Amino acid sequence: MQRLQSILGGLKELRVPAHVDRALPLGEWEAAVGPRIAARARPVRIERGVLHVRTATSAWAAELSMLAEDIVAKLAARGIAVRGLRFSVGALGDVRPAQRHHAARPPVRLPPGVAAAVAEVEDPELRRALAHAASRSLANVPPTRQGPGER
Repeated sequence: MQRLQSILGGLKELRVPAHVDRALPLGEWEAAVGPRIAARARPVRIERGVLHVRTATSAWAAELSMLAEDIVAKLAARGIAVRGLRFSVGALGDVRPAQRHHAARPPVRLPPGVAAAVAEVEDPELRRALAHAASRSLANVPPTRQGPGER
């Protein structure tokens, strides 16, 4: 499967202007920089090709500024095109990077209601993609939030 960003990026009429802010998912950030850095620095937005990153302390901002080229290269390897990083110091808030174990969980069988809704999609490729996405998403829902027999 292709990233939606790569598909939409090829459509000229759907391009996002460079001046529009975009966000970088925390899971992508953690995968690129590792859990140690992700625990102390958060991506805030991508603006005109520059990723703005908030760090816990000025020491982390200074350290990461020396690693900026490597971080940009790691992001590029993940399909995230940024030309530079800009750091600011501030509270990281309650936002936490994605948990590593989420990606490793196997897909689950779709609950009957979800399976029936997906089955109504006419396009077979879209139907398969939706079923796969729903199954992977439900694999990450804690068991206490699922109904009986849905795990």
